[in-house]
Amino acid sequence: GNPIGAGFTKAPLVHTEGGFVDFAAEIKKRVNVPVMVAGRIPPKLGDELIRDGRADVVSMGRQLLADPETVNKLAAGRAHEVRPCVYCYVCVAQPFFDQPVRCAVNPVAANEEKYAEKLRTKSPTPKKVVVVGGGPAGVEAACIAAMRGHEVVLFEKNRELGGTLRFAALPYEPNEKLLHWLDARVRKLPVTLRLGVAATPENVGALAPDVVLAAVGAVRERSDIPGADRDHVWDGDQLRDALAGGASGASAPSVSAFGKLAIGVGRLTGITNDPAKLRQASRLYMPLGKRVAIVGGGLVGAELAEFLAERGREVTVLEEESVVATEMAHPRRWRVLHDLREAGVRLETDARVVEIGATTVRFEREVEGERGVEEIAADSVILARGLAANPAAVEALAGLGVPIVAIGDAKGVGYIEGAIHDGFHAAIDL
Repeated sequence: GNPIGAGFTKAPLVHTEGGFVDFAAEIKKRVNVPVMVAGRIPPKLGDELIRDGRADVVSMGRQLLADPETVNKLAAGRAHEVRPCVYCYVCVAQPFFDQPVRCAVNPVAANEEKYAEKLRTKSPTPKKVVVVGGGPAGVEAACIAAMRGHEVVLFEKNRELGGTLRFAALPYEPNEKLLHWLDARVRKLPVTLRLGVAATPENVGALAPDVVLAAVGAVRERSDIPGADRDHVWDGDQLRDALAGGASGASAPSVSAFGKLAIGVGRLTGITNDPAKLRQASRLYMPLGKRVAIVGGGLVGAELAEFLAERGREVTVLEEESVVATEMAHPRRWRVLHDLREAGVRLETDARVVEIGATTVRFEREVEGERGVEEIAADSVILARGLAANPAAVEALAGLGVPIVAIGDAKGVGYIEGAIHDGFHAAIDL
């Protein structure tokens, strides 16, 4: 059976899409009263259930927190404008601590009255706003600023919007829906997009902005683990580049000639710009060996472990703390840890990596007061930690003589919720 934790995401808050649909359909066959069904039902599935006579009424909870206008948008034929729930359980976790509900992707949830006036009206003092960075923080800030009547220019050094969310959409599919929604939303608003253009003091200064919102993302600190510079060791940026065909993809560590060819073909065909196609292609090819060690068991390490286990890798997660994935809302963490164990992923906690060898990773931990060293075999190693605030990139713009406001991971890693909320608050306060 299910442990208590994972059982919570079997019912009442089901983790599987349409998890209760079959129950409702069976009941509907046997009764003559309307049957209502709930349980992670996205709009498209809801439509199908009504059409096929498997239910009479569809009930949504989490989706309506993400976008209270879901029903109105669907009725008006604007399904593409519905802000998607990413099923991260941030909302669900709140009652456990007697806290008001909140939503990772909708900063207005439970604050509707507070922001109603500002969201309905234009700013009485429109400003010229430059946003640097097109990840979730930058895009949210640009959208809210534009909606409030500010003149907005957004710089993004890559050719696509999304930032780290583009990589986060690879292991966790709901993030891809959010990525597409953010992209479509900003393109509908009067925001000038400078894609493929790195922001510099010169090109930002030339616009004479009143304020700069620096959504420049986190910086990756160099690992001090002996052996971290070996050819089979990847950090998150290198792995993202190799999988997503970024600038340094073809020269990333341990990419075989076939791998370089695959990345090149991916770039030409556009697969590497599409998380869904990339997710599918990664089942056929990934530049990683059979046995993978992930150093760092935070949210990123846990999601990567699940992704790699599904692709036939033998995965070990090495985490220094005593609990894995503490950044996840705890109901989702219960579910993910259960699924990782079911998939055969080895979770080693209180494990401090001391050396990465040619085919092994050595780590130490304390057992009954004694520190002992253990060793695991690994063909590939992924460093899934080491992201930090990025003050240097923010300070590079400081000579402009206008306010520079750091938002999102630039001031400390806050993941999707931190990025979107930060971008919203920075823009609504302009």
